[in-house]
Amino acid sequence: MKGAGDEIENGEAIAERRMNPLYSKYYHSPVSGRVERILPNGTLLVRERPETATELTVVQAARDLQVSPGKLRRFLRVKVGQVVNRDQWLASSERSGMPLRISRSPVRGRIREIDTSLGLICSSPSWSHSKSGPGCRARPRA
Repeated sequence: MKGAGDEIENGEAIAERRMNPLYSKYYHSPVSGRVERILPNGTLLVRERPETATELTVVQAARDLQVSPGKLRRFLRVKVGQVVNRDQWLASSERSGMPLRISRSPVRGRIREIDTSLGLICSSPSWSHSKSGPGCRARPRA
């Protein structure tokens, strides 16, 4: 549907996949910007518009707890939209009331997304007042 050089808006349909003759699945853009190129596997590389970009901090919580990403939900201590302080526990694994492993927030901010398929918790710093789009679009911290 979209090709290199095309302008796209947040939420706009950018690709279609035919599941069968009667049903198609549509993929929507999580950002506004320009399609820079399309990789051979179908991935679109998009240059996000700077005026609409949101700074995100990504915490690899599943890795911190040493659990599979699918099991992260049961260890969460925060919810999407919640304001968190620096060093606040985002998730922890406990056994007999004793914390074994802890994933902490590196910044003060607001939880924007919890991705249990990748085991990530995304937050925007408190000084950023822009809206967050659907999806973690930042690199995980080391």
